[in-house]
Amino acid sequence: HNSRENIMSQKRRGFFRSLIGSGALMGVFGGKAAAEDKNPPVDGRYDILVAGGGPGGVCAAVAAARAGKKVLLVERYGFLGGMATAGLVEPFMPFRTAGTQVNVGLFEEVRQRLIRAGGYGSPVDEDCTDSEVLKMVELELLLDSGADVLFHLFVYGATVRKNRVTEVKVANKAGEMRFAADYFVDATGDGDLAYFAGADWELGRTEDGLTQPSTMFFKMSGVDQDKMLNTMR
Repeated sequence: HNSRENIMSQKRRGFFRSLIGSGALMGVFGGKAAAEDKNPPVDGRYDILVAGGGPGGVCAAVAAARAGKKVLLVERYGFLGGMATAGLVEPFMPFRTAGTQVNVGLFEEVRQRLIRAGGYGSPVDEDCTDSEVLKMVELELLLDSGADVLFHLFVYGATVRKNRVTEVKVANKAGEMRFAADYFVDATGDGDLAYFAGADWELGRTEDGLTQPSTMFFKMSGVDQDKMLNTMR
């Protein structure tokens, strides 16, 4: 028993030595040294960097990657979908006029993938999505396009030179990173990248600054759906 513990202890020490040697734990053990570097090299260069992995960000990244561009998408959560998944805003808003569908392109591709995966439609709303299935559908769509994606990163700054954004600063628990790109797409939902780049902004309506009240979405189990639907009718 003691021999087994010694072997496991040696393996653990060897594992952490390899991480430190490779720089994988630099954000943990080398944060101070990194912070003292006044002009550290960027962690990657791309044609296009998309900040935010909601529906708009995913479609922007996929379209750019399919056009042959080198693309990086950074997302603050551990999954894609934005408020459609993180906020459970699962119904697709109306996309038909007089029975004719007006939204096509990547939107329709996502919808068809959801249908094939069994993540589309419900007894209450024929255009409702399954948020867990949508996470996987959008991730597969993004990876199939050839774009890179990094999760658990939030934008906290931008470098602007001659009135042009040249780098974006992102961070997670391991530390900070900087990525350069020719073009940037702010799909954060709150305009974070635009704010850090110095763009003008406003919050709420002009007269008193009030914003639209938030809606709380939630899920329940053990619901008698037939009884619920009859009550709704």
